[in-house]
Amino acid sequence: MAPTRTGDSAIARQFGASIDVAATGGRSLFLVVGKGVSPRSAVASVDGQIVVELPDGVRVLALLPVAMRGTVQRHRDVALAGPVSVDPVRFARFAALLGLNGGAEPTIR
Repeated sequence: MAPTRTGDSAIARQFGASIDVAATGGRSLFLVVGKGVSPRSAVASVDGQIVVELPDGVRVLALLPVAMRGTVQRHRDVALAGPVSVDPVRFARFAALLGLNGGAEPTIR
């Protein structure tokens, strides 16, 4: 049996997928939902980067250090902080459709 790594699971192996945290610099994409307020301060408190802030102002997609997920989840302003997986090309198209990119051509970070 292959060694277990962060992001390794039976389902991931079945689909030939794996996540190598070291390859991502120990950062991953998370949906962070505030408790009626913006979760910006929680993201900033762990040196995270907001990728997209949804129009309601209480939900963001943010790049966070994986090791700091628990810290963000326990922040007083946060209701939920969970990992997400997004196809970057489809997400860029989605952002353009919603006007989340300010009308610019879709870009992928």
